[in-house]
Amino acid sequence: MTGSNGPDQSHPDWYFNLLAQPVAKIQVGKYQAFVNSRLAVYQERDSLWQKLIEIWPAYASYQQGIHCQIPVIVLTPVRGPFDQEKISPSIRSIHDLDVVKSSPVNSVLPRGEMFIPVHRKTIWRDLAVIQVGYALFGLAIAVMIRANLGTGAWAVLEVALSRILHLTPGTLSVIVGFSVLLVALLLKEKIGWGTIANIIFIGPWEDFFLWLIPIVKDDPLLQYGMLFGSILVMGIASAIYIGVDAGAGPRDSLMLAVKRITGLSVRMARISIELTVVLAGWLLGGPLGIGTVIVAILIGPAVQWGFKVFNVHPHKDREDALADTPAGMD
Repeated sequence: MTGSNGPDQSHPDWYFNLLAQPVAKIQVGKYQAFVNSRLAVYQERDSLWQKLIEIWPAYASYQQGIHCQIPVIVLTPVRGPFDQEKISPSIRSIHDLDVVKSSPVNSVLPRGEMFIPVHRKTIWRDLAVIQVGYALFGLAIAVMIRANLGTGAWAVLEVALSRILHLTPGTLSVIVGFSVLLVALLLKEKIGWGTIANIIFIGPWEDFFLWLIPIVKDDPLLQYGMLFGSILVMGIASAIYIGVDAGAGPRDSLMLAVKRITGLSVRMARISIELTVVLAGWLLGGPLGIGTVIVAILIGPAVQWGFKVFNVHPHKDREDALADTPAGMD
């Protein structure tokens, strides 16, 4: 079954209901059943998508006209007893949607589960790839700081705190990351192993490259070259580690939690958080400058370009947030 909303840029409401509660009652013609649902990813999703296009070619044109990937949902009959009062009201009739047969479900994310399942078959490859992305992201932050023109919102705060507490910026990145993660968890936002890895590894990589790269002053050509280069590398790095699909970074998780609780759009939730963070960092003496504005304007297009180059398609409703908003220091 597809999570298509025709030419609309957003996913249908029932798709988000199924993410929160994967059990639903369906009706196809006269047939009714309770089913478990899960997202198809990687090769399975590609295979099913080709079958869906054969069934309904319009899906291909829908996909070309929107910036987010149309999700493919696998439905399997519920086996054994369960509490019918807790099923999702999201799908009462799907007679107008296409259902594709698939193998029985192997794992379903239970209601209230806080961790996104691990892709066990690709975990070692994913660990290697994601580490490349984290190293490049740490390099981008370090170059941005050494350019001395201003940094992204979260780095403004982290550098300010590092000067006050006499700790390295990378160390503060880890501390702030875990603090943000705690808030996101308290708000009941789901995370993945990549969320934890994001916090643990980017900070040390940042400190390593800060140790290697000297600060640059009084050389505008080199400084702006470093700034724009760091934004480009950050877009590439984001595409690499987001493409692993191991969970959003802590700051993106917080943004999604704020969106869910307040009803704000993803963009407004991110902007609100970023403005609060950059104001706090500036008041504490962080490196706010013209570079901060440039990063805010260009980081979104840089990440989206990275997605296009590496053919990255995030598999959950996080793609809008990661590709079209200033992703910041995640």
